[in-house]
Amino acid sequence: IVQDTKKCDCPAKIHLRKIIKYPENKISENTKSRRETMSKFLRTSLESEKKQ
Repeated sequence: IVQDTKKCDCPAKIHLRKIIKYPENKISENTKSRRETMSKFLRTSLESEKKQ
């Protein structure tokens, strides 16, 4: 059976995420505060690279 219409109530979804590793910026202990600190550092580093 061939349908002429598209399903409007289809619950199918797709979620994509791109993960980039920075091995030169490893943290010594995997704690929430160290992850947040390194995350802020990486964000500012990446933003400064974009501006150049």
